[in-house]
Amino acid sequence: SYDAARRAVRDEASSGSRLYIGHAEPGAMEDVLGFGMREEMENLAWTFQRITPDDLDRLAEKMLSARKVWIIGQRISHSFATYLRWQLVKVVPDAAVIPKDGESMGEHLAAMTADDLVLVVALRRRMSGLEALLREIGTIGAARAVISDDSMEPDPRLDWHFRCRISTATPQFNHAAVLALCHQIVVRTTLKSGADGRTRLRRVDELNERLGEYD
Repeated sequence: SYDAARRAVRDEASSGSRLYIGHAEPGAMEDVLGFGMREEMENLAWTFQRITPDDLDRLAEKMLSARKVWIIGQRISHSFATYLRWQLVKVVPDAAVIPKDGESMGEHLAAMTADDLVLVVALRRRMSGLEALLREIGTIGAARAVISDDSMEPDPRLDWHFRCRISTATPQFNHAAVLALCHQIVVRTTLKSGADGRTRLRRVDELNERLGEYD
């Protein structure tokens, strides 16, 4: 049943593995779509009950005022880091996703300053070295924001820590809440950018039109 599957997932959540779901075989759930929607709504509710509009607004303001916005993501987290940068670059003058293929984190840490914002997407299974990375960024003095799943305990040392529930009773984690949070960050940053942001958006569109980027 749905409730039994949900309990099993939460009992095993600390393992970080998706492969323990023995009842998630094809045909095990009669109402797959309804099951998935309930799961996503529960994850969304859990996530956004722990986030305030002020948290998002302060992050948006910092993104716009920072010398540079560094967005870090590896493995599945890289996809969300890329999405954030893709949307934010329209209103944030300097945003970069790191590391790229073949690069070391040290190369980027050496270029960071206390005027920067570093946003780390840290979804499980997380790469090793996260604690050391956050510590080094803190030593530099840059503002630190983390988007993690709910298996990572709240870290009061961070300027922002957004925890997203990704619980699932299927063989794949449910990242609906992560994408919804990324969307809210992008929207609030765009709104906070005001007239300057709208001018930049128009400029980007005009240049792309002249370059023939659009059909």
